[in-house]
Amino acid sequence: MELEDSHQRLLDKASKDLAKYCYVLWDYFNFPELTTIKTINDSILVVYENHIFFSGRPNKEIITSNNFVGDLSLSFEKSWLGLIKMYFFNFSPVTSPAIAWYNHFFCMELKKENFNNVINEFESIRLQEEHLSYLSIKRQIHYSLGPATAVIKNNQLIACAFAPHILNMAGFSYGVIRDVWTAPEWRGRGLGTDVTEHLCKILFDMGLNRIFLWVEKNNKAAIRVYNKLGFEVKSEILSAFASFRGKDASTVVFV
Repeated sequence: MELEDSHQRLLDKASKDLAKYCYVLWDYFNFPELTTIKTINDSILVVYENHIFFSGRPNKEIITSNNFVGDLSLSFEKSWLGLIKMYFFNFSPVTSPAIAWYNHFFCMELKKENFNNVINEFESIRLQEEHLSYLSIKRQIHYSLGPATAVIKNNQLIACAFAPHILNMAGFSYGVIRDVWTAPEWRGRGLGTDVTEHLCKILFDMGLNRIFLWVEKNNKAAIRVYNKLGFEVKSEILSAFASFRGKDASTVVFV
């Protein structure tokens, strides 16, 4: 079946920069009925529920062609920053640390041939259903979608990593790692490396070829861990929570 032009443009863009498009592409293939794609020349807008992704050449028309409602999660290339400030307000970062009101993420990639084994014996385990009581509702949802690893001591979760976004179809073979976490009092002991490396091994053993993750630019400790395992920065993306001002917001200046 021949794809509509906007869909084909998305796939073409994604194939050249999967680290940046890894989440969008997963949504596109898994929930096509909930995903809206608009293109104007080199501009791409992808909407999945309350998540909005802007890429390509900044374009005011592609923003004003929509009437966004409710709490929104934005991801956008840096060149879009001016238009984002013009048409959205009530900003807050999606995670900590952050740069002012938005996050600056490194989009990192690990290829199987570059994977470095730095741990001989994992302290972490692969999570099973019997461990669900240790997880928050959000993490239980992550677990339901893909493999996860964790360190559990004295009936407490002290480190974890999840891969809820796995795509192995239409020429795309990858997993996305997210929610890598270590309890504050246990940090600095290598547990973040342990759960991440263990999860990477599981994903590669599943037959996937590439692994992606987004990490805050200011999270130096995490970046060191990922570099040690063989991840490389491929792209950068900005993200924030925000509300839509409306279609006639071009005269509003964000301070």
